[in-house]
Amino acid sequence: MANNTNQDPALADADARDNEAIKTTSVPVDTEATDGSHSDTEAGSEVRSTPTEGQASGSTIGSPNANERDPEASPPDGPPGSSGRWWVGVVVGTLVSLPLAWLLSFAASLPFFIGIFFFALFGLMVGAVVYRTARGGRPHGRASVAIGTVFIVLVGWCTSIVIESRGLSTDLAEDVVRRTKNLGDRSEAEYHEYIAGQIQTYVNTNYAPGGTLGYVRWVLLSGEIPKGELRDVPRTLRQPQRKLWWLARAVLSIGLFTFGVASQTFLLRMRTDRAPDLGDQDNTGDSHDA
Repeated sequence: MANNTNQDPALADADARDNEAIKTTSVPVDTEATDGSHSDTEAGSEVRSTPTEGQASGSTIGSPNANERDPEASPPDGPPGSSGRWWVGVVVGTLVSLPLAWLLSFAASLPFFIGIFFFALFGLMVGAVVYRTARGGRPHGRASVAIGTVFIVLVGWCTSIVIESRGLSTDLAEDVVRRTKNLGDRSEAEYHEYIAGQIQTYVNTNYAPGGTLGYVRWVLLSGEIPKGELRDVPRTLRQPQRKLWWLARAVLSIGLFTFGVASQTFLLRMRTDRAPDLGDQDNTGDSHDA
């Protein structure tokens, strides 16, 4: 105790200086460590905030504003376009359907209803012509497209029935000539004309008003010409497709023809039928990756 009390003042001053030196050196070290931890924290927060901003920018790219949407990608139905362009397409499609109706009149009589599938095929062809002609003025009004499509279908289908009815006497007369061995002093052409005239007279007389409507009545109600009704024809003549079979064929044929035409023309009610752009898909993919 005496030694500590009577310590040399010089030594006491040295100890005091050493303690102050230790304090001055330790304080900056702690300060730097503290500053370093704060800077690391701030840097970490900046790093974590950077992806958030990237994701936000990516979502903006992948999901465009509704107000900046491509007009081509607008809702399918739009304001009516040029009606004149549509009716030009209807006229062109009707003209194209006429020669096809001639082919359909023969295809309809094929056995086992094989020919009715040509109504769908030719309907697609007619509809494609209308689409190519009228697509420049799309979209067209619903009512205009529906009326024009029905008009094309009725003209084409009814034309095939008219041609079929006019070929009735010729087809049945050919069958009679083929089955008759003794033609007498007449040639095949004369005999064919003679039988065809009798067939046409029978249908027009017994099924008013005759013509195409008389043919439709005859084929739905009977479809036969009984034995004894025609001179020099010793048997009953029958239409292969008659009564309910002909009615079923007629319904199927007009349904398939309508489907073929309408599947093309009804696209003209929409502004566009294109697929989404690949660029839009890529942007969407980038947003998901981000």
